[in-house]
Amino acid sequence: MGAGPGDPGLLTLAGWQLLAEADVVVHDRLGCEELLQALPPATRRIDVGKRPGDGPASQDQINETLLTEARAGNRVVRLKGGDPFVFARGSEERDFLAARGVECRVVPGISSALAVPAAAGIPVTHRELARGFAVWTGRGKDGVLPEPGESDTRIFLMGVEALGDIVARLLARGVAPGTPAALVASGTTYRQQVARAPLSGIQAAVKAAGIKPPAVLVVGETAALGRDSRAGGPRHAQTIMVTSSRVSPLLAARFPHASMLWRPVTAFHPLEGEARAQARIAVADARGADWLLFNNPHSAREFFALLRESGHDARSISARIAAAGEETVEALEALALLPDHLVSGGLGEVFAGQRVAFPCAAQYRGGMAGELVRAGATDVACIAVYRAEAGQPAPVDFAFVDAVFFASPRAVEDFAAIYAEAPLPSLRAIAIGELASAAASRLGFAAVEDLTAHPEPAAQEGIA
Repeated sequence: MGAGPGDPGLLTLAGWQLLAEADVVVHDRLGCEELLQALPPATRRIDVGKRPGDGPASQDQINETLLTEARAGNRVVRLKGGDPFVFARGSEERDFLAARGVECRVVPGISSALAVPAAAGIPVTHRELARGFAVWTGRGKDGVLPEPGESDTRIFLMGVEALGDIVARLLARGVAPGTPAALVASGTTYRQQVARAPLSGIQAAVKAAGIKPPAVLVVGETAALGRDSRAGGPRHAQTIMVTSSRVSPLLAARFPHASMLWRPVTAFHPLEGEARAQARIAVADARGADWLLFNNPHSAREFFALLRESGHDARSISARIAAAGEETVEALEALALLPDHLVSGGLGEVFAGQRVAFPCAAQYRGGMAGELVRAGATDVACIAVYRAEAGQPAPVDFAFVDAVFFASPRAVEDFAAIYAEAPLPSLRAIAIGELASAAASRLGFAAVEDLTAHPEPAAQEGIA
């Protein structure tokens, strides 16, 4: 399966479906980071990505891994960056398996040869300037580069390390030194950079920009066209790292032109065994509280799953329902439940003198329970309905990040544990609620913005 050039939105629909059904994903290094963090928790991941000069697995080892997993009866996805048949060894792996009686389905991917120039605004063909293009590899077999032939637009993949050799060969073939050239690094991702110069000066431009692999080189008249919308040229308004399970509607409304970088720092898991049995009893007992307060979608979904397992349904609940956040409201609405109260900002006096059941994570470390007590609740029952732990999101290059979004204090804590190298004094934090904002402030961000304290866009514009 082709993972595409790096942006997870460029994976095919067939690819998303098969990843969701896979037992095992055997993956490369490039183009797969974002997709791996979206896999179901039970999916095994086997990293066979080759790195320059230090590959963790040989091709023979990769082949044997695929064969072993398939013969064990697993649904195996071999995930390769770009397209598996474009300067990759997908066809070799398919033939190896076919010779041993293992049938394979080939799922094409969007090749970086086309997608990366397009992301920088460079067309590889043009009615007036380029009637055709050709693609070469910048890594020849046994270290020998292929000789670049004739074409209106020349595209080189994996060519950063051999850039000097490529330029010399093109000039020797008579390509004019002033021919436009562009090198696009980490194309379609938040790290995208573009260096543009005449062919004779492209090496100096790449060095000045500090560009590193992976990158695509384009040589030809069309390389002078287009303007990059990402880092290295005029950027997005900003890049915001999102640490929650999805982009909050509040965040999207507040920053409609930002580039969102998804890195879920907290992993949520259902309870199992004795812990789940105890949760079923506690959930059944909570039906008679005055209020049920859900502070995230996971608490709502797991509470009602446990309620069903206990032999009851929503009709048996006498408690009123409160929800914190739009995502929680949506989760309840999906269960055909409309909350009686929406918590935004502080808790107010709604819970004064009330018995409140608070479904939450096991070993809950947030401050909502304490807030309920301070708000005057006479009895607060914290009910563990799921398990939360620090996740394993993809790495982040913080040189290309402007701000980090947090939906809870727990997210701030997990972020600090996972990304200890984050340059907090140069980053802003954007949070939902007073507790998450306070946690981000304590961690040391340069500035913190609480979205719940921000006026609605319509109010800013003076619209009633």
